[in-house]
Amino acid sequence: MAGIIESSPAYQNFSRYDIRVIIKFSVILRKDASCIHKDLVTVLGENAPSIQTVRKWVKAVSEGRDDMEDKPRPGRPVTACGDANISKVLVSLSDDRRKSCEEISTGTSMSRTSVFRVLTNKLNKKKKFSKWVPDLLTGTTINAQYYKKVLQDKLRRDIRKKPPGLLESGILFHHDNAPVHTARAVTDVLAGYKWELLEHPRY
Repeated sequence: MAGIIESSPAYQNFSRYDIRVIIKFSVILRKDASCIHKDLVTVLGENAPSIQTVRKWVKAVSEGRDDMEDKPRPGRPVTACGDANISKVLVSLSDDRRKSCEEISTGTSMSRTSVFRVLTNKLNKKKKFSKWVPDLLTGTTINAQYYKKVLQDKLRRDIRKKPPGLLESGILFHHDNAPVHTARAVTDVLAGYKWELLEHPRY
């Protein structure tokens, strides 16, 4: 059976504020909480807020709340991304870097939103190939030569560390149609690997 590799889209990195603005906009469009939650799950997957959270913000917006920021709570400092929670997430990931936000949340008694914020804002990690890894590309100009080098020196080597025979069984590979991905230098490398390329849907 072929292995499937798919790049994680950057648009999944939404902050709580971003999500609340989306909810507010959706309420203006007269969408109900269930419809809004379904839209968020479609885009954010496991990082989407719960239906209860969506209902709470739909109610707040419907009642006239305009500010989507958290209101300060006297005597209760914001600790979602504090040292204690960062340590909890690091310990959880030390066992298995493939854990989902839901699994980390269950094991640490933190909310999924807090887990996601710690991973992306404090630990600077993104989920790639079903594994939380450091976001090494931040601040780097990604051109065809750089991407080609990642394919040759990083990705293929990492696949070899997977269960024996995965490379030989055939790889289904997917990335979007960004110019850097369709450059001749990159397509030549992938053709040489004889991987099956999954067509990216039109936007």
